[in-house]
Order: sequence, then C-alpha cells, then structure tokens
Amino acid sequence: MAWRGFISFGRIWPPFQGRMPRVDPSAHTIKSHGATLARNHLHDWLILLLLIVIEVILFVIHPFYRFVGRDMLEDLKYPMKENTVPVWAVPLYAVLLPMAVFLLFYMRRRDVYDLHHSVLGLLFAVLITAVLTDAIKDAVGRPRPDFYWRCFPDGVEVYDKWGGVVCHGKESDIKEGHKSFPSGSFAGLGFLSLYLSGKIKAFDRQGHVAKLCIVFLPILAACLVGISRVDDYWHHWQDVFAGGLLGLVVATFCYMQFFPPPYSDDGWGPYAYFKAMEEARVNSNTNRDSPLVQTMEVPGGVNQAPRRNGDTLPPFTYHSPSLEAMELGQKEMPEIQLGTHTIRSHGTSVARIHMHDWFILLLLVIIDAVLNIIEPFHRFVGRDMMTDLSYPLKDNTIPFWAVPITDTRTYCKMHTRPSIFSPHYCCDN
Repeated sequence: MAWRGFISFGRIWPPFQGRMPRVDPSAHTIKSHGATLARNHLHDWLILLLLIVIEVILFVIHPFYRFVGRDMLEDLKYPMKENTVPVWAVPLYAVLLPMAVFLLFYMRRRDVYDLHHSVLGLLFAVLITAVLTDAIKDAVGRPRPDFYWRCFPDGVEVYDKWGGVVCHGKESDIKEGHKSFPSGSFAGLGFLSLYLSGKIKAFDRQGHVAKLCIVFLPILAACLVGISRVDDYWHHWQDVFAGGLLGLVVATFCYMQFFPPPYSDDGWGPYAYFKAMEEARVNSNTNRDSPLVQTMEVPGGVNQAPRRNGDTLPPFTYHSPSLEAMELGQKEMPEIQLGTHTIRSHGTSVARIHMHDWFILLLLVIIDAVLNIIEPFHRFVGRDMMTDLSYPLKDNTIPFWAVPITDTRTYCKMHTRPSIFSPHYCCDN
C-alpha cells in the first residue's frame, strides 16, 4: 500500500536499510497477541493506575511552606507570567508524541511486543517521574522565582515577628509558589530518545553521526521546554537541572526494563520479542520431532553466559586466540601496509558513504548562523540584581576569530562577560 511505503525509512535514507529484520506481518499483531500480552502484564497496568492515583493526591495536597524572610526575597521578585509551554501541552509532547512514533514503527513491522512494551515503558517513565517530582516538591517547598508577587500581589509587604512573610495573595497562587524544586520535563522525551537510538542503530560503529541528530532531537526539545520554565520565572535553573537528571535516570531504567541497551546488536527490539521467537523455534522443533540446533563441542570451551531475558538458548560466542593474545600483549598487532587506505584510493568512497552526514553538518552550520542572528530572550533585570552586573566592559583576551583555531570559547565567556550598562552587552554573541 502507498501509505506503508511512505513510512519506509529505507526509501528516505539509505543508512536505515536492513537495520531491523523484517517480521511476518501476521506473526505478532494486536489482533493475534494483543489480548494475551495485556493479560500477562495486567499487574503492570494496575500499578500504573495506582501511580495515577498517587499523583493526583500529591497534586492536591498542600506543599511544605518554607520560611521566607525579608532578605530572601531579592531572588524571588521576578514578575508573574503565563507558561510559554502551557500545562495542557505536557501530555502532548511527553506522551502522545512518543506514542505516535511507536505507532509508526508498529505499522512498519507489525510487532505488538514492541508497541506494548514501548507504551508501557513510556507511561512508567512519565508517571514514576511525576510521582517523584511532586513528592519532592511537596516535601521541599522551595519558592518559585516569582514568589514575591504571588505572596504580595499589591506590593505591600507583611512580616511576622520572626521576619517571615505573611502572604495575602490568592491561595492557589501561594500554594503553587512553593513548588519550584524540582522541575519535570525530560522523562517522556528522554525515553523517546533511547527508543530511537535503538531502532535506528545509532551505535552500530558505522560512524553515521547524522543518526545522533535524530537521537538528540527529543533531548533538545526537552531542554527547550525546561529553559522556557526558567524564562517564565516558574523555576530556578537548579530546579530544571535536577529535574532533567531525575527524568533521564528514570527513563533509562524504565527503557532498560523492556529493551536491550541501544548499543547492543539486539537493541532494535524488546526482550519479549526475542524470547517469543526462541520459544516459537523450540515449539516448531518439538512438533517436527527434529533438533533445531545441533550442539557441537568446541575445542577449548566456549563462554556461554545466560542471556538477560532468562531464555534457555544461550548465544554462541567465539573467542579468537590471536585476538586474545594481542589484547594480553603477548602478540603485536600486524602493521598495516602503507598506501592501502589513502585519500586517493578510498577518499571518494568514504565521502560518498557519509554524504548525508556532511549534509547534516551543513544544516547545523546554517542553524547555528541563524541562532547567532536572532534576538535572544531579554530576561528581567531588577535594581537589586545590578550589583553583580556592574563589571567594566572590555574586549576578549582571546578574540572571536581565534575560536575555530583554539578551543577556548568557554574560557572567553567565563572571563570576559561585560557590564549590562553597555549597549554591546555580549562580546561575541
């Protein structure tokens, strides 16, 4: 069908051809195996419902109202504003977008194991992160950067005898104002990044760096959402950093529960798929009353460690005595004959194989040029913040034109950030 050819990655990008073995379309579909698979994981779905109930409770209860004194308000006087990425959009980019990608791969391969486990792993990653994040928020009660105007919407400050604030703002705003640490926006897109890295075999040692752009794209989107929370003065940068780290760790654990590592040869499919395939081979072997695999004794022994999914057919592993001798230093590696892999003999072929990588590099150069031209976000700067921004304006010790020659751009930014009193606020950006 036409639509099935449209989502075929092989016609769009040659490096994706032959990465995933094709499966019989009628082998593992929702219709044939979906009900059985869901029944086998019924307890997992019940745990998901329990996590949803816990998340609702954590969202409703009041957080810890941390003491906020007069001297602490200097960093909490940012203006109140709406979220650039609204709250209702969180399920769209964190859940529905990854699920749409999962469905595309299901329509291509008809593997219900992959679809079920990817959806289940994604929901676990998002809900576990949400429960941990909201539990920590309620326990810590860190004020948001705009807490001052949540507490004193009319600008009239009121304090108790201990010097703590006595808020007279809207109760819902005050409650939300104590939920700054940590932020949460990385679990869903982090899981999608791991899923894509396994599906496109990003770590297949072929050197196709362009695949990493696809893998990093969800991470970039999550970073932009986190940065928008800082720009909207809903979170401090430490909140976003801690929340991002928490989300990525949880997403990694949930992904590894269902899928092999992305760098594995079997990283393109879930553990359950390979287990089902081996069970099918065993059943077929039993029905035919003939051995599927003939066991052979290998001189010197073979290391046959059990596989992580607990199957009964260990993989065959061969160790070369010559390679082991070279690794132990008992034998030197043979010298490569000079002139065998030169620019003249192999340069054109290598460049042709990596042509799409060079195109991606050109695209990145264009994107970087556009990002250097457009206006940056103009962050709110109050009177109390000017003390740390009054350094004299001076030129870069290492000029901008030397950046491509020396890798010292970070040093320049750290040591030559000028005063904001100058119209040339940024030296090189």
